[in-house]
Amino acid sequence: MDVKTYDPLKVNLVVNGVTITGFADGSIIEVERNEDAIMPYVGTKGEVAIAESADKTGTFKITLMSTSPSVQYLNTLAKQKGDDAAFPVSLVNMNTNAISATATTCRVKKMASETIDKDVTEREFEIFAADLDLI
Repeated sequence: MDVKTYDPLKVNLVVNGVTITGFADGSIIEVERNEDAIMPYVGTKGEVAIAESADKTGTFKITLMSTSPSVQYLNTLAKQKGDDAAFPVSLVNMNTNAISATATTCRVKKMASETIDKDVTEREFEIFAADLDLI
């Protein structure tokens, strides 16, 4: 029996050269394209055509603990405006059979919402990627 292991310590998210830390418990990083790769079309008589999408945009979704030093960093990136506000993002996953992702032109969609509680809470960020490459 061939047993595979997964180690979350082998997964890193690097945003503009800074390794993000302080992930919340559970699903910490999600990455996906914003549109399907193909759009099938079926005619009245059953003929099928497939349009291939040229849309390479995507989204990185991350969940951090409210105590993470990366919260302030990402909120600062969310405030930036203009042509120089874009930055690269790399998801490096060194686990066996893992998928990694890179994008050179990204922006934080908005600052994380603030929740005050008696316990540590979570902060969610979405990073838009104009040129997502899933490796």
